[in-house]
Amino acid sequence: MKYTKALCHFLLLMFSLESSEFDKYQTLFTEQEISFRLQNYLIKDAGLEDHFLLTSDAFYLYADKNDKINQKAEFILKLALSPQKKEQTAFPKTLNNLRIAIDPGHLGGDFAFIEQRYIKMPKNGPPTIFFSEGNLTLLTALLLKQWFENEGSIVLLTKDQFGQSVYEKNFYEWLKEDGPKLFSGIENESNLNQSLSQIFTNHYNRLDLAARAKKINAFKPHLTLILHYNAHGIGDTNHHTEDYNYNMVFIGGGFRNGELSTKENRNEFLRLLLTDHIDHSLQLSTSIINEMADKLQVSAVTSEDPVPYLITSSKHLNNGIYARNLFLTRMVNSPLCYGETLCQNHKEECLRLNERRIIIRDLQGPKRVEQVAQAYFLGVKHFIEGKSE
Repeated sequence: MKYTKALCHFLLLMFSLESSEFDKYQTLFTEQEISFRLQNYLIKDAGLEDHFLLTSDAFYLYADKNDKINQKAEFILKLALSPQKKEQTAFPKTLNNLRIAIDPGHLGGDFAFIEQRYIKMPKNGPPTIFFSEGNLTLLTALLLKQWFENEGSIVLLTKDQFGQSVYEKNFYEWLKEDGPKLFSGIENESNLNQSLSQIFTNHYNRLDLAARAKKINAFKPHLTLILHYNAHGIGDTNHHTEDYNYNMVFIGGGFRNGELSTKENRNEFLRLLLTDHIDHSLQLSTSIINEMADKLQVSAVTSEDPVPYLITSSKHLNNGIYARNLFLTRMVNSPLCYGETLCQNHKEECLRLNERRIIIRDLQGPKRVEQVAQAYFLGVKHFIEGKSE
């Protein structure tokens, strides 16, 4: 993924940790423990070994291949000869006083078309089916906030309105400042909408994701839920139905070639390697994916479902659970579950998600979001209860 110089500077200021902040992990891990975490969670592509070296005595992290050749380590972790007791993240015994961040994915509202995150059928003419992913995630988040707060939890929503971004300027305000140079390649008005979507995806969305991570990290949650709904297939997924329907969840890890090229990414790589965030994320996500299957009556994705990015960009961990180096799975500094629930363009699911049967804070939505929210809620509840046993 390529970043503009301004965005790289912005991310570095917000997220980078000095390697010295990881010195508290010196002599806590054995070679076997580090090797297990690297191979099972963090490394997707073999080429990443240009950035590190693991010996019986130490783990070395390098900025690039040349630094490795020249033995110029950016960070050195001294290893233990035998397993050591490690400090564990503390969780409340119940949902009371649980600090939970909830990020409703995408914007929805008037930005659904620019985001290309909507379902509209038929494609031309008045639609009989029309809804957006951003609206569904917000409705789900609003329900979860209410239910968790009723149990005494302290809840952060990164956004609470349809069409709302988390970045300080909305898309059009930002476009007024940076638009002229970005629009230089547009040849005619017929390309305007496509170009707006590309600009949103390639530039503005990255700023919005960075703002979401910054807001979550400032809150210091015990855990984070990142809410998305899925769509199956490639191409014109907005306007046709599919036979496939499934649930999947992501956690941090699964780094690919080129994804350790920046200082901030290597710092987050170290955080995931040395903290217990991945362990708790896996436990949390296991609890949630099980509840999704039960409450939604839709099973987890399997190898029989043709989903190319689960092979090329993800590392399979368990039933429906994958390590994937998405921006938020990498940059959010807490145990997390990044949910991709249901397939919005499934031939029956799209009918359920198109309903207007319930009202949540004066906003209409389908009954289905209650079931999705219930799966997340019970998944978190059982995870927390398991920690107190």
